[in-house]
Amino acid sequence: MKKYLFAFLMAIFIGIIPFTVFAFSPESYCSINRLDVTCSIYNPWDRPIICSGRADAITARGWQAFVFMYNQVLYPGTYRYMYLYSNYYDPFVRARARLDCNWWYW
Repeated sequence: MKKYLFAFLMAIFIGIIPFTVFAFSPESYCSINRLDVTCSIYNPWDRPIICSGRADAITARGWQAFVFMYNQVLYPGTYRYMYLYSNYYDPFVRARARLDCNWWYW
C-alpha cells in the first residue's frame, strides 16, 4: 500500500512541476495621471507568454481600485495594458501591477 501511495504522490509531484518551474514575473510599468492609471506589460522575449495578474491603485482619500487580467497571451514584441479610472475629486496617488507569467505552448 505504501508503494502505491508513494507512486501516486510522485506522479502528482512530477505532473505539477513542469507548470510551475518556468513561472516568472515580468517588469510592469504604471503611469499615474490625476484621473487614470495605465499599467503596461511588454514581452521582450522571442516566445509567446501567457500572464495573469492585477493592478492596484490608491486614491488620495484611501479608496482602493483593482483590475484583473487572466490568461492573456502576449506575443513577442507586444504590450498589454490595464486601466483604472477615478473621479476629479479623488485623484490617484499610488499604483502597481503584479503579474505571474509562463511560456505559452500552443
